[in-house]
Amino acid sequence: MPKVEAAWPHHRAILKRFYPEILMQNTATFGKRAFTMAIVFATILWSVGVSFFMMPLSASAASVEDGDLIKGSLSTVYYAWDGERYTFPNEKTFSTWFADFDDVETISDGDLADIPLAGNIVYRSGTYMIKIDSDPKTYVVGADGAIQWVESEEVATDLFGSTWNTMIQDVPDVFFTDYSEGASLMEAALVEGMMIESDDVTYIYWGGELHELSADGMDANGLMSEFILTDSSIDVSDYTTGDDIDSEDESLSDASQMAEDSGSTSEGLLEVSLSSDSPDSSTLIATQGIADLAHFTFANDGTDDVTVTNLKFKRLGISGDTTLSAIYLYDGVARLTDSASVSSGVITFNDSSGLFTVGAGEETQVDLRSNILTGTTGQTVGVSITEATSVTASGADEIDGDFPLEGETHTIATVSDFGGFNFNSSTTPTTASVDPQVDMNVWQNTVSVTNNKQDIYSIRLRQIGSINSGDIENFRLYIDGVQAGDAVDALDSNGYVTFDLEDSPVTVQTGSRVIKVLADVIGGSSRTVNMSLRSTGDAYVVDQVYGQPIVALADSSTFSARTTGVQTLNA
Repeated sequence: MPKVEAAWPHHRAILKRFYPEILMQNTATFGKRAFTMAIVFATILWSVGVSFFMMPLSASAASVEDGDLIKGSLSTVYYAWDGERYTFPNEKTFSTWFADFDDVETISDGDLADIPLAGNIVYRSGTYMIKIDSDPKTYVVGADGAIQWVESEEVATDLFGSTWNTMIQDVPDVFFTDYSEGASLMEAALVEGMMIESDDVTYIYWGGELHELSADGMDANGLMSEFILTDSSIDVSDYTTGDDIDSEDESLSDASQMAEDSGSTSEGLLEVSLSSDSPDSSTLIATQGIADLAHFTFANDGTDDVTVTNLKFKRLGISGDTTLSAIYLYDGVARLTDSASVSSGVITFNDSSGLFTVGAGEETQVDLRSNILTGTTGQTVGVSITEATSVTASGADEIDGDFPLEGETHTIATVSDFGGFNFNSSTTPTTASVDPQVDMNVWQNTVSVTNNKQDIYSIRLRQIGSINSGDIENFRLYIDGVQAGDAVDALDSNGYVTFDLEDSPVTVQTGSRVIKVLADVIGGSSRTVNMSLRSTGDAYVVDQVYGQPIVALADSSTFSARTTGVQTLNA
């Protein structure tokens, strides 16, 4: 530590001379990726090694073009794009985009300081998996830093092969905020940017399609053979194919990932608007769940489907970032996303495989809902989509709307007798070997309902076992022995079964209520059935007295998944 402390005045002097904005501006003005610029500077010095000290090419600021690698008198290398510069947090990140440092150009420190800092470069999509020391989860990286948790070693092996553990890189905790988490990977599936070899042909998964990739295409886009999946169990025939790639596509080669996706757009217009049924101003309750904040409509005027991959919302009202404690996108009563949080007043949802899809000539309504933090009485909250760039969508070449699209603001109050909906620690059935059967009990839990009568609007479970979706069907929800709503024929494409009771909610009294799901298992020898209530947002329950949703708990504490034991099917 003494050496670090002694060096800090020198580092600070360098920062003041060449990067005064780091020391003088409020960090909130930089955006998410630029928040850690000062730490980036220190990290680069020890991480890049001697490679950066080779004799560089020379250039002036006027000659800097998009895609150039530049540096000043110090060792830090930047990537230039659209008049701004981006920083590489470490050499491993650099090496996913560039094979060497031969093309690094030196400009004067004055010219460098005139080029604004824009943020950090993240690992190239489809290359390494990443993790951080403070979180045991391992993630795959998709486009624009969208990451997905690889939930099991089996999934990692199916995707990367037997040497999957050699493809993991540690990311310093401070740089983890440059990434945004999407849906987890319950089974092996390609993510944006992954390359795979099949029958001596190399493909890349990009823009939701699989493209044959020539040697010229790899070279033009800086793609490296070391990241081609050669031992994966992925079947390429399961994917839609697009045009071959044999030349540069800036959406692939741009390390800033700010270039438009030329490989997946089509002539079309995506119009965004505040929905006519977006809620009026209301009173919310501190500690409540999935408060209905605003509804937005996405209308696709194009001839092809549009997939929305990134959405940014601005927090409105007088409140803190943590007031909206867990934020979700919903389609009616069905949760579309994992929870997001607010960072510097901005809520970001990002999933390279798609948050939702709007069919050609159709429209989709998306509702933004949030849990409300306790102790926030008197604060006001709301959300807006501020501009077209807040929406990223493949399949449309233009985003339009009467921006900003602002929902109403809502006031938070406190009550002493708000309802509770608490799942028990014991979820059945427990692990066992069973025969395929009709009316198989696939999930059951006893819930404690407290304070007030409550209306159940939906329950949503995910099947995370290995059974094929065609071998399990006819799902039925029972509450205290009485079937609630209609049967659901089959799992959806993401493995979920949603019991939608919105048209006729089921009222439950206070006390212990048994919730059970039956299904017909018609095959699947040696396969497994394993049902899970994944998120507090998958139990949509409303307090009858106050008319607001409740945060579902588990064992009277923060919700964790309520998952059955593994049911292995006999022959």
